[in-house]
Amino acid sequence: MKRIATAALLGMLAACSAPEGANQAEQAQTATFDGSTIIVPQGNAGEGAAGNQAEAAAGPAISLSPDGLMLVSASGSTSPVSFGVAQDDVMRAAQAVLGKPENESLNPDCPSGPLDVVDLADGLTLFFEGARFVGWDVDDTKPGRFTTMSGIGIGTTRAEMERSIAIEVENSSLGHEFRSGALSGLLSAPGSTGRVMQLWAGTACIFR
Repeated sequence: MKRIATAALLGMLAACSAPEGANQAEQAQTATFDGSTIIVPQGNAGEGAAGNQAEAAAGPAISLSPDGLMLVSASGSTSPVSFGVAQDDVMRAAQAVLGKPENESLNPDCPSGPLDVVDLADGLTLFFEGARFVGWDVDDTKPGRFTTMSGIGIGTTRAEMERSIAIEVENSSLGHEFRSGALSGLLSAPGSTGRVMQLWAGTACIFR
């Protein structure tokens, strides 16, 4: 079951695989949002699920954030991807890293209202409302593929999470649900060895 997620895509990175001495303007496309220039990475990302971790490591990667997403270059520099940015700009950046979407649809039944749903490679789903980025969700398709900058992702234990963030866990109709600020998810068990099964941020469309 997919969770639907409001809260971060203000900047993006040029591809790390650009030839030495190449003009950055020739290696990237740009867009603007609220006066901010967005540099969209150009690279050799895999096509959908065919892209593997080795390819992701060679160029920009996507990290999870309670405020949206983060693009991370091979050198480790980061650029935030904020909720509220235009859908076209977000998708241009996401496809540069992960390839073409695996599925695109409209979910008309969310409690928060209809949302456009875009399924990308390895279990990452992006959500849009009014052509604006409003949330993301990660399932257990490929544990460890997407994490926060502190390493929290599918498969992380509660004990590991609590080394970097404070969480609250409750037994909800969804299961062992946890929250840390704007970050939410499900654990396999409430104890310290319970592992993250699903992770999301933003305005969630969850049928409880």
